[in-house]
Amino acid sequence: MLGYAWKRSEETSLWLEEVNSPRALAWVTSHNESVPESGHLYDRILSILDSKEKIAYASCLKKGWFYNFWQDSDHELGIWRRVSEKDYPSDSPNWEVVIDIDELNREEPGNEWRWKGATVLDDDEADREDLVLVKLSKGGGDAVVIREFSLTRKCFLAANENPFNIPEGKTSVSYMSRDCLLVGTDLKTSESLTDSGYPRQPRKWVRGTRLEDSTVVFTGNTQDVSVSSHFSSHQGFCYHTTCQSLTFYTSEYFIHEVSGKFKSPLKMDSPLRVRIPKDAEMDIFADQIIVELRSDWLQFASGSLLATPTANVLANRDFVASDFQILFQPKANTALKSFSKSVSSIVIIYLEDVCSKSVLWRFIGGRFASEGESLTVPGSEFGEIECWAVNSKFSESFWTSTEGYTIPVTLSIVDGLNPSDSRVLKQAPAKYDVTDVVVKQEFAISKDGTKIPFFMIYKNDSQSFPRKTLLYGYGGFEISLTPSYSATFGAAWIEHGYVYVVANIRGGGEYGPKWHQAALRENRNKAYEDFEAVAERLLSDGITSKELLGCMGGSNGGLLVGNEIVRSPHLFSAVVCQVPLLDMQRYNKLLAGASWMVSIGFFKQCF
Repeated sequence: MLGYAWKRSEETSLWLEEVNSPRALAWVTSHNESVPESGHLYDRILSILDSKEKIAYASCLKKGWFYNFWQDSDHELGIWRRVSEKDYPSDSPNWEVVIDIDELNREEPGNEWRWKGATVLDDDEADREDLVLVKLSKGGGDAVVIREFSLTRKCFLAANENPFNIPEGKTSVSYMSRDCLLVGTDLKTSESLTDSGYPRQPRKWVRGTRLEDSTVVFTGNTQDVSVSSHFSSHQGFCYHTTCQSLTFYTSEYFIHEVSGKFKSPLKMDSPLRVRIPKDAEMDIFADQIIVELRSDWLQFASGSLLATPTANVLANRDFVASDFQILFQPKANTALKSFSKSVSSIVIIYLEDVCSKSVLWRFIGGRFASEGESLTVPGSEFGEIECWAVNSKFSESFWTSTEGYTIPVTLSIVDGLNPSDSRVLKQAPAKYDVTDVVVKQEFAISKDGTKIPFFMIYKNDSQSFPRKTLLYGYGGFEISLTPSYSATFGAAWIEHGYVYVVANIRGGGEYGPKWHQAALRENRNKAYEDFEAVAERLLSDGITSKELLGCMGGSNGGLLVGNEIVRSPHLFSAVVCQVPLLDMQRYNKLLAGASWMVSIGFFKQCF
């Protein structure tokens, strides 16, 4: 039956793969028009989504200025704007518009520009023009056009200024200096792109010359996901590196040149491979290489974060365990979530049974030192912490964003030299009534005996059980479903006394790389068994009944709940399958689908 359904779909609906074709867009429009756009609940959710009462997150590209991209009903496509560092914390900051995307589309009709970010020139020389590379997408796709922009004059560079303008492509780009870029893009040749449509051949491009004539610095393989070169610096130590992404989760890193404060600046005759496992990730901090492990290596566990002097890499020998300092090593119930670096510190955010914790390391005398210090941030028992540097080149401060299922997002700034010095800058307003709402964490036992955590959010009022219950899941790409504030779920579901459940199934990253790897390829079924175990626990505990239980997921989560339609119709009476990736015979032919093959696994394992 499944094979017949797929064959029929291929014969009659394959045209829907052409996502921007007039026929496909007309089909989407006709179905959108069939959705009723009225009623109190619809209007309330729309008002939540359209609310201007949201935090304007900012990035500090240059000293003294905070930049933010903002969209609202007056700026549907958005404005890129800035405000002084001193004015940002105020209730009504005096924002200055830098680029108005709506206005740009009026000036350049037919392009349908969408904002995709900016790459700044790291150049602090006095009296020099501040330059950035602005990324614009036609209609919101993955490919971007890159145009050089002056922050000083608030305009794109004119043709007679020899700007670094790059045609449309899935481009990687980095300033190496004011007059030199490292760039990988689509040059309309067979050598320039991988099979996944990403850059394969990064180049060094000098201002005033043709991109096509620029020097190739590395050539990857066509079956690679992507290849990108970068110039980065920290504390005056400068690196030219290349990342060759072999698959979605494996890469090789190469060093072309080190300069700056290194005692012996070095330019290699050929790129030097960093001898770490292919599934590890690499970063830099001053004269240190930071390594994040995805598998056990030497004496270190999967999910560890390590540091070693760059000199050990340049020695071009195999590493030994004594080369490394451990910054984080997971326990049975903990996992590395992220890390961020200021001028002289690293903050590590880790999960303990899916709830966020923090630890701070200072870089002193060529080594990292920690006294077990953690950031002082507002939060709750079941909370989420995001942390990122204000600017790792010149600031010791970190932004933190905290939230929970019943606690709106709060933005604070923390001094990395004094982590107890935390200042709340912004807090989003509450958008639903949390009176009597409780958050509980429970564990289900999957088919193979693995404990699967899940959160339940519901009103602890006089209503009896069983109740209407919505079970949400994802289970892919090492993404963790940590506690987060969702006003739409709150207003549409929790306020009405219904139960909202989030399942932390394998395939995600809640307990580190091994939690993700446990549900790949031939073991993909374990993600579905975990989800079903949570559903069975809800039924056995009397929280809900089969008639009152629905499940929901989007993208990879759409594949999850799509499988439950076939696997477990005895558990669920409703399925909300959002933007699903369901066609396991053809997904690798869609957009960047070839890069997902390692994560999605085999079609035969999905049922």
